[in-house]
Amino acid sequence: MAISRLGDFNGDGVDDFAIGAGYYNGNQGHVSVILGKRGGLPSTIMLPEDFGTNAIAIYGTVGSYLGWTVFGIGHFYGSATNTALLADEPISNSNAGSIFAFIGPSGAPGSIDITSRSSYIQGAAGAHLGEEGMFALGNVGPGSQLALGVPTPKLGSTGTAQLFSGASATGPFSQAISITSAVSGNAKDFGQLTIGSAYSGRDSAGSFIGDSKPDVVVGSKVGASPRIYIIDGSAIVFPSSITAEAAAGVVVNLPASWTDFSNYSSPVADLNHDGYADIAVGQTDYTTTPSNGAVYVFY
Repeated sequence: MAISRLGDFNGDGVDDFAIGAGYYNGNQGHVSVILGKRGGLPSTIMLPEDFGTNAIAIYGTVGSYLGWTVFGIGHFYGSATNTALLADEPISNSNAGSIFAFIGPSGAPGSIDITSRSSYIQGAAGAHLGEEGMFALGNVGPGSQLALGVPTPKLGSTGTAQLFSGASATGPFSQAISITSAVSGNAKDFGQLTIGSAYSGRDSAGSFIGDSKPDVVVGSKVGASPRIYIIDGSAIVFPSSITAEAAAGVVVNLPASWTDFSNYSSPVADLNHDGYADIAVGQTDYTTTPSNGAVYVFY
């Protein structure tokens, strides 16, 4: 099961959220968009009974696992309503993976078929596109459009972080950036951390470093040293292929034991009120006896 805030998906001025169920109905996959209400949601929402009133259903095709991951990307198309991004399980298409974009409809239609998608992108063979999640990067795309970050650590010899543009003259997903590592021995885990300073269902984003332009954070366990690379948004140029080592404005070396940090990292608000966004990085087995865990906040 996956869940994500979408922002205002149906244009009524109230935020909504999505619940994905990839194993629904013979692995057809299904996403329920729960519609926010002024004054609050009813105490009980029944599905499928409430589709068309309190919720919208989006169905995949048999074997597609639609809803394996879900994410709200804000006004990805520059449209009046927000966009929902839904990924299928990569095993349904030779481990390529696909991401489907749906511009929010007006009102509350009972259901939306996958063929009504606004656009979609399929990964390269073995990319597992969308399997590790999707993340908002803020307006680092062409013409300051919104951009999407997608971890694809199984792609290429070391792993890859992929960035996709939002609305532009040639359309969403039409321009991309591939970020790889120049360090050998990465064992296909680079890019498992691919985040920005924006949040699901929102357009706005802060900056971790440098000017006010949103930045991109990528990372992995590189050799014996887990690392985080912070790339200034002003250095992001679509389309291109870059290495994290050459593009990063800041490199953070983590303790050697922090091998799972990429699963537990997130942008956070400006916790220390210095005008810059901050990054929370967690490790569940920070101490082995007992496994207390720890979180570092970089600011």
